Amino acid sequence: NIGYLDSGDYTEYNIDVNLSGQYTFSARAASDWSTGQMDVKVDGSLLATFSIPDTGGWQSFTTMSTTVYLAAGKQRLVLDFPHGGFNLNWISFESFNVPTDSPTLSP
Repeated sequence: NIGYLDSGDYTEYNIDVNLSGQYTFSARAASDWSTGQMDVKVDGSLLATFSIPDTGGWQSFTTMSTTVYLAAGKQRLVLDFPHGGFNLNWISFESFNVPTDSPTLSP
């Protein structure tokens, strides 16, 4: 859970992808008054951009999802927040291949 995201903030994670393929990337976010943006990058390549809507409250979360391709191996996941003003509750990857092969996250 990350609160009070401001424009220019970012967070990084090491991920280890067991199997190359398509994954559903989901993020749960909330905002009381503004719209924000989150860019999802792996090893410097942009995978997805999310527009975070005004959800009507700092704890009124909505879940957004998209499909991304991940190659197997150790990589660096970066979440960039070019437009802040929201809270991020969680993120997840779900494999289209085998449910147990979703990447593991570590700080």
